[in-house]
This record gives sequence, structure tokens and C-alpha cells, in this order.
Amino acid sequence: MQKYDIAIIGGGILGTTISYWLSTLYDLKICVIEKEPDVALHASTRNSGVIHYPFYINSKQKKNFAKAAFLSHEMWKSLANEKKIPWVQGGTIEIALDEEQHKTLEKYMIFGKENGLTEDDISILDSNQLKQKEPNLTCHSGLYCTKEGSTNYGMLTKAVTELAKKNEINFLLKHNVEYVEETSNEVNMIFSDNSSTKLIRILTPLALSSAPL
Repeated sequence: MQKYDIAIIGGGILGTTISYWLSTLYDLKICVIEKEPDVALHASTRNSGVIHYPFYINSKQKKNFAKAAFLSHEMWKSLANEKKIPWVQGGTIEIALDEEQHKTLEKYMIFGKENGLTEDDISILDSNQLKQKEPNLTCHSGLYCTKEGSTNYGMLTKAVTELAKKNEINFLLKHNVEYVEETSNEVNMIFSDNSSTKLIRILTPLALSSAPL
């Protein structure tokens, strides 16, 4: 039975990235547990692929989260370029269908500037201006962010996985966690095939992503 300091349940973009990040900070024995035969077989490969800048994040409430989102954009872009992963910086449009939603876009403009974006990066366009960029778009207005790009999250996840493996992260594929047993000094994770592993701490990507920063 193998024993780990930290087990991360879920081998998507978040779980693999957390494992790599921890491996660069601490000398710990870490594993990523994934029930599928490979990483990134669900939400990490079924999404728009947009790498967002933090124009929608209230910096007063989530300052560190907004800063991380701003700084990590270039990191993801560098990794994509290094690994020859598709990256298209075509910009994005967040639309408003009425005046009430337009007020939300105005708040996003304020958030965006507070989080490091400039007037060249984000702007609010009216319906006529948007028609020039996207003739099939019908709306009240839209926030246009020129710096946002899209990529292939599945390929990024696999690239981060390889980096994590080089740092001796162990990926337990085809391991479906059935239940967890906790004692006074350790935790046993029991898998659906009745095998098990021992660890000191458990991390789930969902719990980490929802924690206040």
C-alpha cells in the first residue's frame, strides 16, 4: 500500500495544475487520483477554451484571485507556445441584452481597470459598433476585451501533467474513490476495486477553487 502526504481527487486542468504547483513549493509525496484512463476527459476538454482576464472579478472582494488571473494569462500563453498548443488571441465580447445588463458591463469596466486592464484592452461598444465586428450579433451593447484568447484546455492539461510527472507526482488513473476512512493519525482511501492508499491530507480541486482568496 502506497502512502502519500497529499492526494488530489480529479485529474482535470485544476487538479493537475494544483499538483504541479505544490510540487514546486514543497518536498512532499503527492498523487492525483483520476477514475478515467487518462486526464482531462470531461469538463477540461468540453468548454469554450477561453482564458479570461479578470474584468468580471471584484478586486475588493477577491484581490488575490484577480491578481492571479491577470498574471497567469501570460504564463498559460507561454506554456501553449512552448508546447505548440493552439492559442488564438481573437478577443471576446460579453454582451448585454438590455439596459439593466448594460449596467453590469459598466461595473465590469471598473473591475477590469482596477485589476490591471487598460482602455486599450477593454471597452464598451454599442449595438452598431458590435455589428461591425460580428454582423450576426444582436444585442443592446457589449464589453469587448481585445486581450482574451482561447486555447485547447485538454492539451494544456496533458502538458501540465507531464511537468508534474517530472516532479515525481504520481497519477493514479482508473482509480475510483469509493469511500474514505479517517483515523487519529492517517486517512485511508478505498477504491472501487477494494485496493487502497494511505495519506495525511486530502485536497479536492472543487474545494480549493471555491475557497475565498
